[in-house]
Amino acid sequence: MSKQYAASGFGVLPDQERSMGCRLQSDGAVFEILASQTAVRVPLSSFRFALGGLDNRMVRAKAEHQGRTIDLFIEDREIVKDLLQLPLDGRVRTSLDDLQREMSVQLGKRWGWRFAILAAILILFAGGYVGLRIVAIHVAENVPSDWQAELGRLGAQSIMEGKSVCADGKMNATVNEIGKRLVDAVGETPFPFHFAVIDDGQINAFALPGGFVFINRGLLEAADTADEVAGVVGHEITHALKSHGVRNIVTQMGIALALQILIGDAGEFQQMVLQQVGLLGGHSYSREQEFEADRGGMELVRKAGYSPQGMVAFFRKLEKEEGKMMKMMAIVSTHPATEDRIEKLKEMFPADHPDRLAEAAENWPDFKGICSPQSYTPPKKETEETPSE
Repeated sequence: MSKQYAASGFGVLPDQERSMGCRLQSDGAVFEILASQTAVRVPLSSFRFALGGLDNRMVRAKAEHQGRTIDLFIEDREIVKDLLQLPLDGRVRTSLDDLQREMSVQLGKRWGWRFAILAAILILFAGGYVGLRIVAIHVAENVPSDWQAELGRLGAQSIMEGKSVCADGKMNATVNEIGKRLVDAVGETPFPFHFAVIDDGQINAFALPGGFVFINRGLLEAADTADEVAGVVGHEITHALKSHGVRNIVTQMGIALALQILIGDAGEFQQMVLQQVGLLGGHSYSREQEFEADRGGMELVRKAGYSPQGMVAFFRKLEKEEGKMMKMMAIVSTHPATEDRIEKLKEMFPADHPDRLAEAAENWPDFKGICSPQSYTPPKKETEETPSE
């Protein structure tokens, strides 16, 4: 195979610290990687192949060679078909056959959701504002999960600039345990969830697209039980699962954003959305979205074994304190704890035994003064992590 392919990656040269561009070619037995006027020859049998890069648009080739890991991202996906024309050992051929099938499935899904978005755009022209809401729902439901995860990661990086998170082990272990139980109650999720505690005394929490959930230190300090915190976290998990943030951004930005998603320009999509990153952290949800998050969050709470009355108790606490703490309780304005909302929750979930929350309160830690603030570092992109073999 004399054809050369453009690629970028890590570990091509010893002591390489950054991603570098290169070109590669193969005769069926060896990959020859050309980088910085140096040719590195690696047995083709050493490589494992998978999809990679943003939206899995590239071919990822990874190998262990001379004590280092070579990790390449190849732009031209035709390399898979070309390599299959060569005499290959069984393991490599099986890997490439599997990859080719995965690419075919991915192509079908990609065109499927684009046609759905195109249909929604046509509705927009016919239906004005009502049509725009329908477009927002269709687009949000069909944006690929890895796009949402990347949007959330970049949004978190922007929103958290200059802010600190709590590094205390007990505080993070408690929040992560609550979050894990709730996510396990969901079953299979479209993206992994990440939980962090912000060093902020306001009683607040919010979620970004792609499973990024933030809880303020002030909320943990104000809560009396894990059930109360679980209700808030379950609410935020539901916002992420229902793509409420993405839906609101599409509603704000309109047809231009939908068209970018339709043509598949991931970079332009992210740039357009990041210009509106304030919308991600603004929590400006509709009444319908808040009730949907309440219902979904409380259902997760029930499935995870927490008391649904914890959220009701927390709403009551906010309602009672609202008059004297209005300025510091951002959650009151962004997640209005109205009597109507509380009554709906009480109707959905019967009351527990009176001693249930009292017993839970006895086991709730005191989180005051233990935050140990440090700067926030967002989780790495999927392509920066070592994939499971």
